[in-house]
Amino acid sequence: MTTFLRKKVEKIRAQFSDQFLEFKPYIGNIVMDGHSLRFFYGTPQAVDWYDPLQRHTRIEFEWMARRLQGTTQKIIDAGAYHGLYTLVLAASAEPGSEVVAVDPIRSNCALIEVNLLLNGLKARIEPCAVSRRKSMVRLSSGSCGHIVNQGGIECPALPLTDILPDATVAKVDIEGEEFEIFPEQIDAMSGVHTWNVEIHPGTGRHPQKILEAFASRGFQLLWVNRDSCEVEPYPLAQPWTTRTSIIAIR
Repeated sequence: MTTFLRKKVEKIRAQFSDQFLEFKPYIGNIVMDGHSLRFFYGTPQAVDWYDPLQRHTRIEFEWMARRLQGTTQKIIDAGAYHGLYTLVLAASAEPGSEVVAVDPIRSNCALIEVNLLLNGLKARIEPCAVSRRKSMVRLSSGSCGHIVNQGGIECPALPLTDILPDATVAKVDIEGEEFEIFPEQIDAMSGVHTWNVEIHPGTGRHPQKILEAFASRGFQLLWVNRDSCEVEPYPLAQPWTTRTSIIAIR
């Protein structure tokens, strides 16, 4: 580890150790499908989510890694959190690929930067939310904030077309805002051949709307079946019973 990286890691570690008192951030290794990634576990939530990786998460990561392997891509990771998906995508695509990690939370962006440095990977970090148009929005507190009508903190928001208009791969996990940007952004981002969208059902937010938007535009829909632990075609007629990600490919 270089002196620069060591100092940066120690600064981030001290910041999050103070914030969470008993919790002590640490660096671990995540091995999957031929890739060994170093990951800075900066918060208890990150540990809960990623150490160890749940089986369905690993299967999804490995499927995406194989999809990108040996190809040059332009990749958006919208809702990047601490950058683990960013690392998987950046490590899997060929050198020369362009990767953009998008997250509105400044502390998340700092952790993304550290994780990229730990692995010698490059990505542009966009500290903003994702919305239908360029604007200023209010964001709820917390490391997975969502857009709210009042309260919270103000932050910039951009449509995907303003971030990487010629993207070929887009992973989108934006806490319900997917219902606002789709299907408009599917049409505007016509070069995307692989979408990975985490769908967040709620009042007035019906998953079928997202599924039908992709299916009607000729995308094949896949999902990680948590019972079989396989990536399988998503049965459109099946009622939506769980929060999960849809992979839309063409």
